[in-house]
Amino acid sequence: MKWFRKKTRLWNRPSRASQAVIGTLAACVAAVCILLGSAYVQQVNALPTLLDGAAEIAGAPLAWGGEAAGTVGDFFHWLFSWRSVYEENAALKAQVAQLSTQVSMLDEVREENERLGALMGFTAQNTQLTCIPAKVLLRDPGSWMSQFTINKGSADGVTEDMCVVTAEGLVGRISEVSLHQAVVVTVLDARGSVAVVVKRTRDEGILKGADAEDGGEPLCQLHYLLYNANLLPGDEVLTSGLGGVYPRGLTVGRVVSASGDQVLVQPSADIGRLEDVLVVCYTPAITAGEEEDQS
Repeated sequence: MKWFRKKTRLWNRPSRASQAVIGTLAACVAAVCILLGSAYVQQVNALPTLLDGAAEIAGAPLAWGGEAAGTVGDFFHWLFSWRSVYEENAALKAQVAQLSTQVSMLDEVREENERLGALMGFTAQNTQLTCIPAKVLLRDPGSWMSQFTINKGSADGVTEDMCVVTAEGLVGRISEVSLHQAVVVTVLDARGSVAVVVKRTRDEGILKGADAEDGGEPLCQLHYLLYNANLLPGDEVLTSGLGGVYPRGLTVGRVVSASGDQVLVQPSADIGRLEDVLVVCYTPAITAGEEEDQS
């Protein structure tokens, strides 16, 4: 019991070393309190700034959330407006296609006006001729270059053996006529014949279609020329007026080669690409001698 009391008294009464440590700690605590108080006094004016910063930090998630909400809203707006965008795109495509069609049609009209203008130029230069305008209606693939059908017939004043021309030159003649259509046999047909004269030399002959070689250009050949005819490439060939079918002086074509008695002529009219033609209502003039014979 004495020992316990002794131990208790020793425990309750700190040693001098412990007292020194406790004193040191108390002094440190006091110094810290003084420093904190000073810092508080110095920073008390900065409190609004600190609060603003804290508010900014605290509000950042809300701002991000607002931006995210705006982005999501934009996405759903785009998603729901997709159908209207698709319909608008389809409408624009249809409009572009319509405009392209209109441009193509205008080009066709312009080209047709140019062709008709050229035909009118022919009639203006040949006022003595009465012409009926016509369009190429049908072509037979087996006789593409030798004949075709036009959209004018006897109801329009077309008769057999009338000649057919373009602004470039002679095309051929009418071989068959129905009420509203007619068949044209071109100068490239070997069964036909055209009385012609060479403009430079005045040599006369008969022009017929020549058999073109495979893949070769369709041409005509001059027959019954004089043995001493001196024709050259480029010589212009015209209708002579003999036979009474073709008016005199119509352009037929140009000589492309002349070798002995074989003279080849290229027609001036682009027969394979014809779209518009003129049917010439031609009646040969009757001479005084013929009038006496008929009387």
